[in-house]
Amino acid sequence: MGKNSLTYYQLKENKNALIIYYTILLLFFGPLALTLGKNPNGMIGGADGITLVFLFILGLNAFKEMFRLALQNGISRKAYYIELLKVVIILSVSMALIDTILGLVLSQMTRYESLFYQMYKLQDQVPFSINFGLALLMRVMMNGFFMQLGLFITIFYYKLTRFWVYVVSISVPLILFIILPILSQNIINGSKEMMNSLENALLNFQVNFFGTPIKTSASLLFFSAILSMGIYLMLRKTELKKTAA
Repeated sequence: MGKNSLTYYQLKENKNALIIYYTILLLFFGPLALTLGKNPNGMIGGADGITLVFLFILGLNAFKEMFRLALQNGISRKAYYIELLKVVIILSVSMALIDTILGLVLSQMTRYESLFYQMYKLQDQVPFSINFGLALLMRVMMNGFFMQLGLFITIFYYKLTRFWVYVVSISVPLILFIILPILSQNIINGSKEMMNSLENALLNFQVNFFGTPIKTSASLLFFSAILSMGIYLMLRKTELKKTAA
């Protein structure tokens, strides 16, 4: 199997999942849009947000089998990494295009608010071509980031021993959902100065990194590059397992 064949095989493996996903999306949003029609009180949205979840899950399931197949066919880890990036880019761009077109179709049927519109509400402030281009650019970047995040997590887990899989799986939810809320309630909320500093830091982060569509796209590209580098560094020393941990 050649390198290009691996890319083709991965895309072919994902084809049925994509068909099922968009069929479900159309069966849900289509009748809903027809029912609401031009009712001023009716509104639907968020289809492109669901795509991010789909791509994240796709990333979680895109590694083990393909990695095994690549190494068994003499494809180097570096070549496999490049083919993996190709798949991420192709899926990110194609799904961003489909979501953008789907949003345009739904907006002709009823009031539809995409994730992009909900974040920036530029629809009535800039020409259609600019709005379309910015929305498409941001969707591509968001799609790529979430799929790579899924890949990063699944490769990270693949490298862990069974013991550390349990440790990480227990400790991360414990920290996020128990320890941090307790600290927030008893320490941060108890100090008005600390609370104000934290709020200002979060606000500055949001403005500086996600204040405009261009900033958001650039930030997502930056964070995607970090994830991509992490994926490559992990792949370089990842050994093929007989049984996944």
